[in-house]
Parts: sequence; structure tokens; C-alpha cells
Amino acid sequence: MDQEYKYDIFISYRHKPLDETITRNTFNRLESYKLPKKIMEKGGQNIKRVFRDTEELAVSRILTDTIQKALSDAKCLVIVCSTDTPSSEWVDREVATFIELGKSQNIYPLLISGTPEESFPPSLKLVPDITDRVMDVRDESLDPKKILEKEDTELLKVIARVAGCGFAELSREHKLRKRRRTLAGWTSAAAVFALVAAVCLSFWNRAEEYRAGAEKAQASSMMMLDRMTYTIPDKLTGYTGTYSRIADILEKNTIQINEILELSRDKDSVEDEIASNYEKLATAYTTLGFYEEAEEAENNAIDIYSKRAEKSLEGAETELASAYNNLGRLYNISGRYESASGSFSKALDLLPENREDKLLLASVLSNSGANWVSLGDYKKAGDCFKESSSLFEDYTAEKGYVSREYADSVYNYGIALHRAGNYTEAEGPLEQSLSLYNAIFEAAPLQNNAITLLRAKSAAGANLTQLARFEEAMDIYRSAENQIIYLSDAENVEARMLLAEMYNQYGLCYNMQEKYSEADIWFRKSAELYKELSDKTGSDTSKASAALSCFNVGVNSFNAGEYDISRSYLKDGLDLLNPVKDRMGSYYSSLYYAWLSYYEIIFEKDFPQALRDSYTAVSLQPDSVMACHYYGYSLMYNGYYEEAGQVFDALAALGEGTVRNIILDFEALTKYGMHADYMDTVLERISDQSGLPGKL
Repeated sequence: MDQEYKYDIFISYRHKPLDETITRNTFNRLESYKLPKKIMEKGGQNIKRVFRDTEELAVSRILTDTIQKALSDAKCLVIVCSTDTPSSEWVDREVATFIELGKSQNIYPLLISGTPEESFPPSLKLVPDITDRVMDVRDESLDPKKILEKEDTELLKVIARVAGCGFAELSREHKLRKRRRTLAGWTSAAAVFALVAAVCLSFWNRAEEYRAGAEKAQASSMMMLDRMTYTIPDKLTGYTGTYSRIADILEKNTIQINEILELSRDKDSVEDEIASNYEKLATAYTTLGFYEEAEEAENNAIDIYSKRAEKSLEGAETELASAYNNLGRLYNISGRYESASGSFSKALDLLPENREDKLLLASVLSNSGANWVSLGDYKKAGDCFKESSSLFEDYTAEKGYVSREYADSVYNYGIALHRAGNYTEAEGPLEQSLSLYNAIFEAAPLQNNAITLLRAKSAAGANLTQLARFEEAMDIYRSAENQIIYLSDAENVEARMLLAEMYNQYGLCYNMQEKYSEADIWFRKSAELYKELSDKTGSDTSKASAALSCFNVGVNSFNAGEYDISRSYLKDGLDLLNPVKDRMGSYYSSLYYAWLSYYEIIFEKDFPQALRDSYTAVSLQPDSVMACHYYGYSLMYNGYYEEAGQVFDALAALGEGTVRNIILDFEALTKYGMHADYMDTVLERISDQSGLPGKL
């Protein structure tokens, strides 16, 4: 348990005009901040007292008794850092004293100008992990108002430490509270948003007037709310930074519709509107990465649809199947693959093949297939995609246009083949999906359509990389550059995940060309972004993705001869994946044991244990290329040469890219001092299939 402190926070700063302005406002903001209700219910503690000295004391290396006592009695230290700060011996001594008191882990720099190198006092630079706690509120114009606006989220880092809760949890609850309080803050968006806000306000006023007329006005009110539920939110999704606004609109809609329900005789039609609104709200929450809130909203819709189905109302079973389909997709995105499988099964049970709604059936099958890919069951995934593609083709021929779901089905089939190492077979579906997504984007160049197109480009480029067609892969990545702006939407979690994935694919392409420095740049960018997303959402998917990026940095560093860095990143990746692997199914469990065997081979030289762990990986996922790679290495280092040769023969059959990976690994292991005589034999065996050199 933390000891009791007189002050929650001590603010250290230089008495300069900008620094004083920021400090004064920061002091007031910290002392007046009230934790969200959920945080308080979990035992969170509000900030009670903040200390700041209001006098510029004479320069001295000896602190006054008052300051010394206040530092000793403070839990956290916030240093307001500007380009003027390093010249203040007083600030530096306060930092040094706090470090000497053994509380360096509770120091939080508030960076208002300059870089950390330019603005940190000397003692602050000695804290090893201080960059992890920087509260960056810089503004190029040095406008105090703009700097203070950025404090709204950045100060949550130190507030979370005082409160005794996680930053990600506090950030989520803070944002939810903000959105619930008001829509009035929406004035800085583009003109289209300002116009929509005005329209929205008009609709609310008109809806209130209609509602006052009770049953006579119900139809008009529902028309207004229908626009709020569908027309306006759907149009807003084409623009960046709007999902929090959409959530605001839909949250308020729920209140309005419930009030109308109390006045209506036709309860069923109003309940249907409530359920539809909940589904839209779930979609907005999912995009924002608020998965718990999204699940609650989607289950509210399912409860309503279930009651309608019990009454045998027309279309109720189809609505319920659609809701289960959406819930399954939510579970898949958040990494709860087993739960997703259950939801898709419920949807399919409600949609027998002879039903007329073939498009919904195809969509459920496609989403279920994508989930089987995540679980590593490529046979079941392929069966789903084969059936869904047939249904989508029929629908396209009938309607005369390409549906988004059809493109998704083709794309996911390509991903299933790619995951199984069938890179040549995957090329066709991935190219086809690229063409389909491109047609959809050209017809409607909106944010969501751009994201799916970029996702297809990332996958097609990754597949070409594995086929060792590097220039073609880079051509695809270069063609994406003009559209990557669509991924800059900081509140769209799906977009940010895709951006991190693209950075990772760039790194892989450079890595396989032995351009390790370039690869390291992109792998680290990917790792930083995945960490940000992991902190924001706390989802298993984001943690597993962050683990993958750590592993890629580690392997790339090992190939480049940077062994200490490699060991650190590989260990970080294992530590991130271990707690979530069992919840995410056999695919990620297999990845974990494969990486663990690699770590045991190169850094612990524990070959018997590496063989046991790599065998576990292969047992969980026999088709996993990575698991087979490290199983082959484990067999080789344990002296099972014939068995190792058979594994490497099978890998070599996958194509030139896989053979290149084996050669690069052998070269790196030899450079590290772990050359095995059997490596030359392996290379001779696989060179006949690949045409690549048979010796190191």
C-alpha cells in the first residue's frame, strides 16, 4: 500500500511568463479534477492537494526547509519543461532531491516547448524510463490556450498515478464522460461538421415539438430520429475524427426514442428503432476501441430482437441473426475468437440456406471464416469462404454492383491461404480483392472505403514479399502513400491498427532484402503505434499485435548483430503475449511457443526445451510456417538431422521467400557463433527447389 502523503503532486517550474501561465492553470486543473464515477467506485482517489512555490527563490544548490519538506511529503513530481528550464539550478535540484528520495518512478515531465534534450534539466535526463511518462502539450505557436487544451488528456497520466488506476482505463472513462456531457464543444471541425451540428440541433428541437403532440406526432418524430440514426451518422463516417460525435448523437437518440415509446401504441415499431440505434452505437464504440461499451449496446439490441422473435414478428429472426453477426465481428476485433465463433453459430442457426436473405447469410459465413483464420483453422475458414463467395457472386450478378461484403470474403480467403503459407495460391484472391476494393473506393472515396482498400494493399504487398518479389511489393506500398492520410484519424482504432500493420509490412520487406537499418525504422514505428493502441484499448488483439511487433524488432536486430537489443525485444514480446495467448486460441498459443523456442535456442542454448516448445507450437498449428521454421531449427540443434531435413524440404516448397528466410537465419546464427554442420546439407537440399545458392 502507498504511504500517506501531504501533497499528491509537487509542481516544479521556471518563473518565466509562459511557464508561470501554464503552471498556474495546471495547478487549478489538477486540484479541481474529479475522477469519473466508475473510477471512484473502484476505489480511485481524487487529488486533494498540489504544491507549487509562488516566489522565485535565489539561485542555490541548497533547498529551503519548506521546499525540502514539501518534496518529501509529495507523492508525484510534475516538472514544467521549456527551453528555459535547463538553466534553472533550482528546478534541477528539486528533481535531484526527488530522485534521491527514491521516487523517480513518480516523476512526470510536462513538456511545453522544445525537445526533451533541449528542455529537460540535467538530473531529469538521468531517469532511465522518463520518456515513457512525458506529458507532451507543445504547440509551435507557443499559444498558452492551445497548450492548455492539450492538457485535457495528457495530465491523465499523472492523475492516474495519484488515483491508483490505469492510464488506459482513466482515459476511456474520461472520454466517455466528456462525450456524455455535451455536444457543444464541436466547433473546431470542418464546415461540414458545423453544418451537421446545426442540423442536428434543429432536428432535436423539432423532434421535441412533434413529441409534445403525443401519438399524433409520433410518425414525424420517428422520421426525424430515423435521420439521426441512419442518414447523418452514415454520412459522418466518411470523415476523420467524427466517431465520438456519432456516439454522442446516438446516445442522445436512445433517450429520445424511449420517451416516444412511452407515448406510442405501436410499441413494436419504436422498439425496432431503439434496437437499430443500439447497433449503430455499438459500431461507433467499436471504432473508438471502447469494446465493453460496444458489447453492452449490441447485447441491448439482441435482447430487443429476441423478444420480437418470440412474438414471431415479421423479419425478427433476420434482425436477430444480423445482430449476432455484428456481435461476432466485435468479439473478433477485440480478440475474443471463441466467443465470436459462438455468436456466428447462433446467427447461422437463424439463417438456414433456403432463406431469401442470401446477402446476410454470405456476410455471416465470410465473418465466420475470418474468425476461423484468427483461430488458425484454415480448413473451416476455406469452407466458409467458398460458400460465401458463391453467394456473393450470385448477388452481384443479380444486383449489378460489387458489395463490400463480397470484397471482404475474397480478401479473407486470400488471408487464410497466406497464413497457411500458400503464398502462390493466395496471390489470386488478394489481387481480386484489391480490384474489388478499388472499384468501391472509386465509386465512393470515403474514409471507410479507403481503409479497406489500404488493408488489401498491405496484404497483397506482404504476400509478394513472401514470394521474394520485393519491387512489386514496394510498388503496391508506394501506391498507398496518397491514401495513408485516411489512417491518421486518431480516434479510429481500426485505422490505427492498419497503419501499424502497414509499418510492419514495410519492415518485413526491407528485412528480407537484408536492409536491416531501414527495416528497424519501420518495425519500431509499428511497435510504438501498437503500444499506443494497447494502452488505449487494453484488448487482447492489440496486446498480441504489440507482441508481434516486438518480435519483429528482435529478429531484425539479431540479424543485424545487435544481440542485447534483440534479447530485450524478444523477451518483451513473450511477456506481452503470454497472458493473452490462451484466451485467443491455438493460433496465438502456437506463435508464443514458436517464439519461445527461438529465444531458448539463441539466448539460453537450451536445445531440449526448445524442441519441446517448438513441438507444442507445431502440434497446435501444423500449418504454421513460423512454427515449422523453429521446429526445424530445434530438430537440427538436437541432432535429429533427417527429421529436420524433411521439415526444411516442406518449407522450401512454399517458395523463394521462405527459402530466403532460412538462409538469412542460418547466416545470422553462424555470425552469432552457432553454425551447425548440417546447415550446409540443408542448403544443398533446398537449393535444388529454389535455385538459390546452396552454401553460406
